[in-house]
Amino acid sequence: MSAVVNLKDVLFGDGKTYRVIAFYQGEVVLFRMDKRGFQIETIPFSGLESEIRIGNIVKITDPASDNRYAAHSDNEMNAAQKRYDLIAPIVTNPEAILESRLRTAIIRSQSISEEDFATKRRYAYRYLEKYFRDGMTVTCLTRSRDGSASRSYSVKTGRKSRTGLGTIVTDEIRNMMTSVITKNILKIGGLSVHQAYGVFTKEYRVANPSVPDNAIPTEAQFRYHYDTRISLADKVRKRNPSAIMDKDIAPATGTVLQVAQYPGARYEIDSTVDNVFLVASDRVLPVGRPVLYSVTDAFSGMIVGINISFEGSQYKSAAQALFNAIRNKQEFCRKYGIEIDNDEWPAEGIPSCVVADNGELEGRQIENFSKTFSVQISNTAPMRGDQKGTVESSFRQLQHQLKEFVAKAAPDPITLKKAGGKDNRHNAFLTLVDYTKLVIEAVRVVNRHVRTVIPVGYPVGRPVTPISVWQWAKKEGMWGLTTVDNPLRLRIALMPNVKPTVSSLGINVDGLRYECLADEVKTLFFRGAHNKARPKRVLVAYDPSDVSCAYLIPDSNRPMTVYRCQLTPKFARFAGMSIYEARRVLEEERTTTIMVQHENAIAEGETRRRQDQIVEEAITQKPTSELSVAEKIKRISESRMQERITQNREQSFASTESLKKPEPSRQIQNDDDELKPVQSFNDLSEGW
Repeated sequence: MSAVVNLKDVLFGDGKTYRVIAFYQGEVVLFRMDKRGFQIETIPFSGLESEIRIGNIVKITDPASDNRYAAHSDNEMNAAQKRYDLIAPIVTNPEAILESRLRTAIIRSQSISEEDFATKRRYAYRYLEKYFRDGMTVTCLTRSRDGSASRSYSVKTGRKSRTGLGTIVTDEIRNMMTSVITKNILKIGGLSVHQAYGVFTKEYRVANPSVPDNAIPTEAQFRYHYDTRISLADKVRKRNPSAIMDKDIAPATGTVLQVAQYPGARYEIDSTVDNVFLVASDRVLPVGRPVLYSVTDAFSGMIVGINISFEGSQYKSAAQALFNAIRNKQEFCRKYGIEIDNDEWPAEGIPSCVVADNGELEGRQIENFSKTFSVQISNTAPMRGDQKGTVESSFRQLQHQLKEFVAKAAPDPITLKKAGGKDNRHNAFLTLVDYTKLVIEAVRVVNRHVRTVIPVGYPVGRPVTPISVWQWAKKEGMWGLTTVDNPLRLRIALMPNVKPTVSSLGINVDGLRYECLADEVKTLFFRGAHNKARPKRVLVAYDPSDVSCAYLIPDSNRPMTVYRCQLTPKFARFAGMSIYEARRVLEEERTTTIMVQHENAIAEGETRRRQDQIVEEAITQKPTSELSVAEKIKRISESRMQERITQNREQSFASTESLKKPEPSRQIQNDDDELKPVQSFNDLSEGW
């Protein structure tokens, strides 16, 4: 039931306000807050849950929350405790809250006479109403909180002001000061005491227009009231956002071992832009600052995986970091020319849970990995980096280890040039490979540092280092990692995936077309009426570093069923490219196509203009004829024959200039070097 409402919750519904005061035999006991007197009602658990679900009843802010933790004197608290002792047997017994006869019996048992019983019964019901209305705490019963019997402070006048300014602070002035402080100081982004005093003087002048200026309470009196009458808890709680309050101010007495009881129970992942400028692989031009991903095991504090790239904080980089955390570290280090023993970095295996912030691991991209290997993905609340403090601490430790090696190419802490800041980008001397080697060495050091968080049962005298804690937990059987039996399956599960469009032309992924030759999925690509149902939950996983192949997941609810796809022949030219190169090429091709289409459209318009001109000239050059329509039609064959003769003369192979009127006769040279006239194509063919 606590998942629906809790004790002391304030509910509003149907124009009525209630406080939850007890749970009894499947029912919720409610106190009516919007009416005077001790009035209670009950509602079944299921009924209240249904009303809350459909919105007929909603939770609201407790009206008494601002006064629940107000400061009180010892005398006030002693008096409140005596009042609470009178009603304690009732408020701690749900049956007594509901049964008036039981309440009467409890009060009578504390009385010594009928007169005493009548008095205590009257006060008990008054205290019960006040207790349930004002927040169900002992401090609710202090007289200073009772509107019917407000506290009257006895204030010493004190010594007179040496300057002659100010006045005696009465209850009326004190209430005005409290009102100004509550409205203007005790809120997020509130005014300073000095600024709030200006607001107070304005309101005081409006309320007392005839008072001279030297009789207005001074700022020192206003500040004294703020320092003595407003509790420190209210000053801190009301002037800071809840996220800052919980993260930086509230007591931190717990440890991460409360949520991680063994290695692999909780991996934490986060990224940061590292404090170093790197240079390109040819060591000529700087390329900016890299993004460092770190994955840590919350139980042991070990850094179990890293990834350094220029990709930025995105899913691809986070997936690479997770893959590094799961893979064997000897293979990873050997890639960079560093030889280590397996005991120096023993992290290998799939964890039970991965915790990240509300960023790259939020959404469906990570669902394939989560479903395939049954890994829980959790996201922290916004602005709550303390909820994954282990990985946040790893960044500080790594940067501390690397600081002296990258100081020359690190960003200047003075960011403004006019304040003396320096631009160190041109001092970059480390490539991405060099810096990755430095980080690997730093990880080996950090994984041997001494921890202050010690698991229960850890042997006394054993080094409390991440590696030692990891090995001890594994030996004791405290283990939450699973072995990777299929590395390719792991790679596919961590690859970015998209919802493609499937047609007879193939699988469209970001403009690239893939084909799958597996018999089980060939029917997906049949044309026309032969394919009546396209898949609705199909996904395609691809490697951003190489688009040569992709992996088809016909049903996202069954991520273990995967088929390999390859580029269609039309897109084979993209083989070996990264997704970013392919996108750039496709974008350039689209841009070129648009430009050519635009040029062709302009040329087509010019062509149509010339065509229109030809038609107009032909119409104007057509002479008028006295022949009848029948005569014109009758002479079509004769006219066509004459045009054919004329066309043959114009298109003679003996002519070197086309579309010109032929000369009366042409000449060719015979074998005897004599020239003879040529009248037709037949004359020319006689010499062949």
